[in-house]
Amino acid sequence: MKNWKMNLVVMLGMGIGVASCSHSSWLTAVDFISTESDVELTNSEGSIDDEVDAVSFNSKGVEATALQERLPAGATIDDTGKDAFPRALTIDFGDGVEDRKKCRKKGQIIVEMSEDMAVIGAKRTTTFKDFSVKGRQITGTKVMTTVSVSAEGQPEFLVETNLTMIDKKGTTITKIATGTNTWRAGFGDDDRFNDVFVMKGTATVEVNNEVMTRTVVEPLLVDRSCEYIKQGIVELDKNGMISSIDFGDGNCDAIATVTKDGDTYEIDLEEERVDHGKGKCNKEVPTTSDDIAQNNS
Repeated sequence: MKNWKMNLVVMLGMGIGVASCSHSSWLTAVDFISTESDVELTNSEGSIDDEVDAVSFNSKGVEATALQERLPAGATIDDTGKDAFPRALTIDFGDGVEDRKKCRKKGQIIVEMSEDMAVIGAKRTTTFKDFSVKGRQITGTKVMTTVSVSAEGQPEFLVETNLTMIDKKGTTITKIATGTNTWRAGFGDDDRFNDVFVMKGTATVEVNNEVMTRTVVEPLLVDRSCEYIKQGIVELDKNGMISSIDFGDGNCDAIATVTKDGDTYEIDLEEERVDHGKGKCNKEVPTTSDDIAQNNS
């Protein structure tokens, strides 16, 4: 049997939240089996998760000024109290702030936590106020609930997403998703590169009355020491037409296997990412060695 390998991010195409270092290669993979609007929403959601995760995980006892250092320059944060729960964090991008992926954000993201996220039953609810990413208006909610904690202190989260995006063309894209994000290692410290977790779930995306369902049929293994999703299979059902991406057998490499329209083929997502400018919020093709180096950072 052919050895299927692959390249990747929570993702997040599933609305479960993928490691940001893997996010651009996840988007590249989604391009092959999905639509432009779906990819735009996945891109926007992933860039939102970057900031939300940065200020909400490992934030107990941390002053708002320290949390602000985790955000892009120009963004501010308001905190109801570093040691008090329920706790509300408001990330304010004002009239426009660019993040590290060159995504321009406006408005506010509100993050409300009922308890420290290492506690079973804790909920983190993310909402938006007059918020947009690169001109794409985002509304809705994303709720993360801690459903268990292992003896080693690694949590499992239930993630429920209900988002609506209106793009610059006026197209409305809605996404309803549910899944789990189970940490195997690295939760609770400041080293993001030792994080290892597994994601499962299903997302339904509707664009112009066309409905697509994306399902993790084999759990996705994310190891933040690797730039790519290391293992798992995602399947897309679009009007009864089934496509899939196989992320490999656990090795850290840049080869994915795509099955679409009855054909199965390997793709090198690193090459596709550089060729098409993936990794940045904009889709401009990199034209200089500096651009390409930045794309890979």
